[in-house]
Amino acid sequence: PLNIYNDGESFILRAEVPGVDPKSLDIEVTGDTVTLRGERQLPELADGASFHRRERDAGRFHRSFALPEKVDSAKVVATCEHGILEVRLPHAEESKARKIAVKA
Repeated sequence: PLNIYNDGESFILRAEVPGVDPKSLDIEVTGDTVTLRGERQLPELADGASFHRRERDAGRFHRSFALPEKVDSAKVVATCEHGILEVRLPHAEESKARKIAVKA
């Protein structure tokens, strides 16, 4: 699960990625699209052990999202702490609102 919100300067993507090694995450930004890829691996079971219940998925995943405007891919910053990935996607300069002075 994830949330994406706009703080006025950047889009902030926060995704729950418990059990995913942050080094295995791949984040790609192209224009107004952000793609998140990764892999979650389950721990090895001991010989003779079997699952009683298995609700956590394992394996590769990827998700892509179109944002309402372009972002500055050179300034994107990603951090991952306690299983929460946060990606800060600053608005591209051409997408920012500008105040236009009216000449009299």
